[in-house]
Amino acid sequence: MAGGNLPRHRKAGRGRRCGDLWNDESGVDADHHPGTSYAREGERATMEVPHSHIRRSVTSAVGNHGECHFMTYSGTLDAALFIVFLEGAVD
Repeated sequence: MAGGNLPRHRKAGRGRRCGDLWNDESGVDADHHPGTSYAREGERATMEVPHSHIRRSVTSAVGNHGECHFMTYSGTLDAALFIVFLEGAVD
């Protein structure tokens, strides 16, 4: 951390149930991505693909000791939703 805050941060957490969490956010698609298909000679290869677009977002945090927290959601991660995630991660 900038300015040497990390040692002070760790010192303040001694004797408490504290730790560092490393967070990331990503989107997840559940759509089918067709690859190569086969057809008879002279015919075009086709595959049926679902028309609906299935997308969810996920935010996750991993601690230095291997603990893992995650939350899936629809839409955009705003401050209120991130606070909900953090409250669940620290419980």
